[in-house]
Amino acid sequence: MSVGKMEERRGDVDTIEQDDEFIGEWELRPLTPRYQESHHSPYVEALNDCLKNTNIHNIALSGGYGVGKSSILSRFADEHEGDVVQVSLLTLTLVDKSQIDDSVPKQSTTKTNLIQQEIVKQLLYSAEPKDMPQSRFRRIGKPSRLREAIIAAYCGVVFLGIMFITGWFGKIGSAVSSTFKIDWNPVANMMVLLLVGVVSALVLIELSRGRVHLRQLSAGPATVTLDEESVSFFDQYLDEIVYFFERSRRTLVIFEDLDRFDDFHIFETLRALNLLLNSPRKRLRKPIRFIYALKDSVFDEASLPKAKPSGAKEGTEAKNIPEAEGTEKAESIRANRTKFFDIVIPVVPFISHTTAGSLILKLLERSESRVSPWIADVAGRYVTDMRLLKNVCNEFIVFHDRLNAGDGVDVKYEADQIFAMMLYKNTRIRQFELMKTGESDMDGLYVDYRRLVSRNISVLQQENRELVQQQTDLTLTSKRSEKHGAALRTFVETAMKSLNAAGKSYSMKFLNKSLSPADLGKQSFWASIAASGVQDFLTVT
Repeated sequence: MSVGKMEERRGDVDTIEQDDEFIGEWELRPLTPRYQESHHSPYVEALNDCLKNTNIHNIALSGGYGVGKSSILSRFADEHEGDVVQVSLLTLTLVDKSQIDDSVPKQSTTKTNLIQQEIVKQLLYSAEPKDMPQSRFRRIGKPSRLREAIIAAYCGVVFLGIMFITGWFGKIGSAVSSTFKIDWNPVANMMVLLLVGVVSALVLIELSRGRVHLRQLSAGPATVTLDEESVSFFDQYLDEIVYFFERSRRTLVIFEDLDRFDDFHIFETLRALNLLLNSPRKRLRKPIRFIYALKDSVFDEASLPKAKPSGAKEGTEAKNIPEAEGTEKAESIRANRTKFFDIVIPVVPFISHTTAGSLILKLLERSESRVSPWIADVAGRYVTDMRLLKNVCNEFIVFHDRLNAGDGVDVKYEADQIFAMMLYKNTRIRQFELMKTGESDMDGLYVDYRRLVSRNISVLQQENRELVQQQTDLTLTSKRSEKHGAALRTFVETAMKSLNAAGKSYSMKFLNKSLSPADLGKQSFWASIAASGVQDFLTVT
């Protein structure tokens, strides 16, 4: 990347703060999708341009986590509010097959069918019950007070008519006149009976609504289940899905978090569903389009560890496939990404490992808590997700404030240390929780560190003792060498006197090596004598 481009990226980081809002006295940044005009508007325009082409039905918005896909789709959904239904698989958790009851059809427990079930549920439940009168999913809807009042008034009129037809109108009037000794007033009697009918109808409506709710909760008529003879939820509820789009007039479906499950087969079924939904429409209305937010690696070779046998039904379990061999297989895997979509719009990340460090410093610019640039750069090499970085900085601000709060705080925690702890907390959540009980990997690392330090200290202390002993031995040996050397020189001089050679110069040889009188007191001389094992070998001439 050129220097100009890098500076432009850093400029992108500098614009983040002006687009953010802050929460509370700590000025925390929310983690919700945040639309930034300078970064996201080109992608929204690209999506709008796709809608102008009637042949484009499946649109992919691809990019890694934290690049802004949710922000882009949120603004796009706002611009097409009446046409969009959003389906998010964020809360879907795949249940282990060993925990599923035997009465549940096996084909309904496959990953693809579990995802389909959630999609069908979110689609059908996104419509108001009053807009789906013929749906077999009788859900509880918000009661219409006006409608209930009209029904009650109608019941009151019917009740009054029955009183006239059966003759009870006159009988009630006569009974009231004789009992209360008042004049008969037909109009007042009619109004009272009408009011009684209306009030009774309203009471019955309230009571019946409560009973219907109980029956629906106990019987569960709106539960999305799969029959034994059906192979997929899309097949079984196809008529309901078609009816939903016909009645709701929705033409755009946004799918998020489909890539969490690494199930490329779901894209095959969604494309087939889209084809079925658009096939009967004679283009008198807008085509139904599916828009997917996903990561690029969902169709990578490493993300395709399994494939279904040729000709197998949808409920059939996937089998392990061998590693791709040859260019043909590799090309097929690479083509999977473009196989299911009519157009792929990549979202270019404006945060990378080279700019994340600058972003961290920018996120903490308004806070009194600051970290060193070097630790921000180290963190930025490994964490480039915008939401994760915001959360790390938020938690750092709170922890730094609370750990150093109050009077008489004995320990002052360094900002870099707290920031490193927050990085660990956000990237190793479970391990951070285990730190309270001393069972985390970090505690294990600390124990290993202390054990290594103790072992090294013991080794160094032993080496030091040995060196001290060696030094002591060398000192003693040196003194003995000097003592023996002096005695040997005295012996040589005495021998020279006995030979009437006192005062004359002489030379000494040991193992054919010349020695001076001073050499007799050296440790090396006596060490060579001890090593040779020879008794009489010093020659004096």
